[in-house]
Amino acid sequence: MLEGRGAIARGEAGKATTLMRRATNRAELAIAFAGLAEALDRAGQPGAVEAAHQATRINPVLPEAWFELGEAHLQEGNDGAAERAFRQVLQIDPAWSLARRSALEALVSL
Repeated sequence: MLEGRGAIARGEAGKATTLMRRATNRAELAIAFAGLAEALDRAGQPGAVEAAHQATRINPVLPEAWFELGEAHLQEGNDGAAERAFRQVLQIDPAWSLARRSALEALVSL
């Protein structure tokens, strides 16, 4: 987005349009929120569930978003919600073996 702002300032409207469209790409935004959720979760900081939820709202068919939501719920001890999120990953991408294993771990914890 900063590159787009710079292009606007330089009077490069065509380049600015391309850069700003790229910055507002909903898929990339969802991936960014999923990445934020992962980082918050690994750092043990609050907000991972909210960031992952935002990713799933932006792009409900992004398996990474649902996976990070499941991981964040596991971190908070909410095994039922984690299991539901991992099952959603498997609905989207049945071959995702890590989600399958995580879903089983969440079920065992219930």
